[in-house]
Amino acid sequence: MSKSQLVIVGSGSAALVAAMIAHDEGCDYIRIIEKAPEAEMGGNTRFTPGFWRFAFKDQDEVRSMGLLPQITEEEWKGIYLEPYSAEDYYNSIMKVGLGRPKKEFARWIADESNDITRYLTSQGVRWMFATSFVTATENDRTYNGGLFMSSEGFGPGLIKMQLEALGRRSLQVEYDTAAVDLLRDKSGAVIGVRARMPDGSYEDIHGVVILASGGFEANPEMRTRYLGPDWNIVKTRGTRFNTGEMMQAAFNIGAQPFGHIAGTHSTCVDTAAPDLATLDLATDTTRISHQWGVMVNRLGKRFTDEGLDWLFQTYVQVANDVLKQPGNMAYQVFDSKVVNLLDKTRYPTANPAVANTLEELADQIDVDKTTFLATIQEYNDAIDDSVPFDATSKDGLATVGLSPNKSNWAQKMDTPPYRAYPVESGITFTFGGLKQDMDSRILDFQDKPIEGLYGCGEITGGFFYTNYPAGSGLVKGAVTARAAARHAANL
Repeated sequence: MSKSQLVIVGSGSAALVAAMIAHDEGCDYIRIIEKAPEAEMGGNTRFTPGFWRFAFKDQDEVRSMGLLPQITEEEWKGIYLEPYSAEDYYNSIMKVGLGRPKKEFARWIADESNDITRYLTSQGVRWMFATSFVTATENDRTYNGGLFMSSEGFGPGLIKMQLEALGRRSLQVEYDTAAVDLLRDKSGAVIGVRARMPDGSYEDIHGVVILASGGFEANPEMRTRYLGPDWNIVKTRGTRFNTGEMMQAAFNIGAQPFGHIAGTHSTCVDTAAPDLATLDLATDTTRISHQWGVMVNRLGKRFTDEGLDWLFQTYVQVANDVLKQPGNMAYQVFDSKVVNLLDKTRYPTANPAVANTLEELADQIDVDKTTFLATIQEYNDAIDDSVPFDATSKDGLATVGLSPNKSNWAQKMDTPPYRAYPVESGITFTFGGLKQDMDSRILDFQDKPIEGLYGCGEITGGFFYTNYPAGSGLVKGAVTARAAARHAANL
C-alpha cells in the first residue's frame, strides 16, 4: 500500500481535520467521501454551537494566542476567564464520567487541546465568545469552568472555514458517496471501502481507511439494540446520516467495541422540536438553563438536582433523568428573578406557559396541580436564605431535606410572572464505539491494530461515559483525527 493513498469516510470536523493533517504530512492521494448530499454535509458538527473547550494557563495566555482579535482592549476589561489547566480539563472529563473514561484518553484530549486550537487557528479558523454558559451583568461577563469560546458562525461556520482550508490544498469532498463496507486483502488488512456512488452503482475505493463517520444515534434499530427500548423514539438532535453502518462494518471484521456503548450525549429539547433535527433550527430548540429554576415531571414532582454544577457539566445528566420520567417529558419552571440569566440565543425561540400565579401556571401545563403546588412550596421552605445568591460562582445556596436537594442557586420561586418550558430528552451522539490506540488505529479483541484501519471522532469510544464536558467533543474529534492522519499518512 502506498503511503500516499488515503480514504477518509465522513465530512464532519474530525474528517476534515484528518484530511488537512494528512496533506500536511505529504499524502498526495486523499479521497474524502460523504454519504450525505452537499446541502447536508458536515456531520453532527453542522448541528452544534461550535463550543470549543481547551486548556489554558490564564486570560493573558488566551489573549496572546490571538484567538479573539475582534475584542477590544476596553471590552477585555469587562471579561473574566477562570483559568483552566490541562489538569482541570482531565478532572472535568473524569468527574462527569464518574471515573470511568480511559485515563490515557482523557489526558490525551486535555494535554493536546491547546496545541490543536493553535493549529486550527493557524489554518484560518476564527473564534468568538460563546453565547451560552456565560454569566453576564450590564458591564461584565464571567466564564467559569473552561468553556468560553465557540467557532465563528457556530458549527456551520467551523465546517465552512475547514472546507476553505481544504480548498487551499486542492482537496474536496465527494458527496452522495456512501461507504457501505470495508475491503480486506488475504492477510486481513483493510485496503479500502466499498462505496455506493451517486448514480447508485458500487465502487471499490482503495487506500488506508480513516473512519470519521460518527455514531449510530440516527438509527432507531441500533439505538434500541445498544441503548435500550427507551431510546427507540427519542428526538434526534444531529444529522440524520449518522446511522452506524461503518461502525458495524468494523465490528464485523473483528474491531473491539469499547467505551460506554449504552451511553449517549443527550440534551433537553423543546417538546415541539422535530423528531429529526433540521439545519435551519440547529440548536435553537435546546433548553439547558435548568440550573436557574426548578424541574418537575408530569406528576408534579422534582426528580433531579438542577444546581449540581455548571450547566455544561450537568445538562447531559439532566436530560438522561428526563428520559426516565413519564412520557420522557418535564417542565423547566422559572420566576422573573432569573429570566435575564436564561440562554439568550435559545429561550427566545420557545413558547412557554406564562402566568402571574403558580396556580394559574399549573392550569396551563400537564402536571398534577396539587402535587406541583406542594412541590414548589416544599422547595421554597427548604431553602437556606442565609446564603446569598451568586450567579458567577457555585454559591452553595441549597435546599435542605429534599430528595433530591438542589445544591446551588436555589432561590425561592416567589416572583411573578412564572414561566414553564416543556422539554424532553433528545439524543445528540453516542459515547461508545470502536477501540483505538494513541495513534487512532482501530484494535481487535486482542488489542492488536487492524492494519489499514483508523478511527476518529464520535465513532471511537472510551473517552466519555454517562456525561461529558460541553465543548470537548469537537476537540476529541480534532485530536484523534490528527493522530490518525499522521500515522496513516506515513505508512
